[in-house]
Amino acid sequence: SEMCIRDRCQENVYDVLKEYVSRWNTYVASIMEFEVMFKPMVDLFNETYNERFLLYPKFPRFSMWRYMAKAWIDNIYSALKKDLNFSFLKVMNHHLEKNMSFLMNELKLESVYDKKQYAFDDQFEDISLQLYLNCLLYTSPSPR
Repeated sequence: SEMCIRDRCQENVYDVLKEYVSRWNTYVASIMEFEVMFKPMVDLFNETYNERFLLYPKFPRFSMWRYMAKAWIDNIYSALKKDLNFSFLKVMNHHLEKNMSFLMNELKLESVYDKKQYAFDDQFEDISLQLYLNCLLYTSPSPR
């Protein structure tokens, strides 16, 4: 599963996240089915535990959900954590850049109106956007 996600989605970070979420959702649907199917066994397990281990804590109770989610984290998420974090940061940076670009364009429009009133060049917006984008390039995590 890990190699399949990496191979298929190496270039597009959106695909990495989309593939992961798709597989997680499928896994969750399976967990819900198992929870229903194995309910009698899980109830018997918890009841036996409560009877045999009187002095031990009675929580959290055993559940298929907890068991299967832990298996996912240990076997899938932990193997893909770096790729997922990198992809998430790239997507967030992309949206942040789009928003900053939009805001800077708005500031430039306001600046055009201000220049008519004050008649001096204001390069702060251009410089600050360029500095911000350069900072993003140098602080973004490098892939693997």
